[in-house]
Amino acid sequence: MFGSKSTTTSVPLSFNSTVVGDYFLGKTLGEGSCAVVKLGTHKTTGQKVAVKLIKPNSLQEQKEVIREVESLQVLKGSHPHIIKLVQLIKDNGFTCLILELGEGGELFNYIVDNGRLDEVEARRLFRQVISGMLYSHAHLVVHRDLKPENIILDAQCNVKVTDFGLSNILKPGMLFPPSADHPFIPHPRWFCTDNTTVLLLTFGVSVPSFTSW
Repeated sequence: MFGSKSTTTSVPLSFNSTVVGDYFLGKTLGEGSCAVVKLGTHKTTGQKVAVKLIKPNSLQEQKEVIREVESLQVLKGSHPHIIKLVQLIKDNGFTCLILELGEGGELFNYIVDNGRLDEVEARRLFRQVISGMLYSHAHLVVHRDLKPENIILDAQCNVKVTDFGLSNILKPGMLFPPSADHPFIPHPRWFCTDNTTVLLLTFGVSVPSFTSW
């Protein structure tokens, strides 16, 4: 059942695990301070997924794991440009997220490998990011760490916004205080009062122009 329940495994999880739930683990796709992302293959169907193994080392990292899980569960994988949480597994101090696989890798690497994107391609990708964030905001989920490294591409080179570790879920009418913003990127609304300017600044600062790289 999608993202609504967590399960445990018969063999305690570790970063060296070769099997998680119904998935065989393959090559490492990425690593962080408290997480490893590996390629997963379903034992029966052969479906490819990204398996994110997380073991928080601090209270802050625990909070980020909780935020990521809660935000993805609210969004329910219902938008084509937001990563889908397939399954949640908790065991042995680990949280394991079975996620939709982005076969195309990070948008950041795509830009670096291809040089400057032409205007048509840049506009297409940017519109997909905006579409995903409009859906996210409509469900009161604020990403707060939007950047090319946190945007992956599928096999058809379509956007999937991922990594909701710094996200927050708002209540209707609620505004974040300055202390709740990203530590290095305070929200533009603290510097201007025009809503249109805030929207443009937010995407201009958080997602640099794809044609300027």
